[in-house]
Amino acid sequence: MIGTLKTGPGMIFTKENVKVVRHNKKKGENINKHNHPNADIFFTLIEGSIEVYFNDDEKHTPNIGDVIHFDGENYIQVNVLEDSKMQVTIVDK
Repeated sequence: MIGTLKTGPGMIFTKENVKVVRHNKKKGENINKHNHPNADIFFTLIEGSIEVYFNDDEKHTPNIGDVIHFDGENYIQVNVLEDSKMQVTIVDK
């Protein structure tokens, strides 16, 4: 088989230096402040409304389909404003 289809939340794919994680969160189920040292992060809003904070002082309010790239050394926190789906790609440096 050439392609692999995965659905639902949680760890979608894991390879040697790449992980893809999908989050399905209800309004108010926030993602607490954390970081991913030694990784580049690509954070995509698939559905819903969220606020993303980096290092407590930078705020982003992405639209559906937007991708936020950041160095995983930085801290991220996500406030879920309405039921939302997000996908995170973690690429080890």
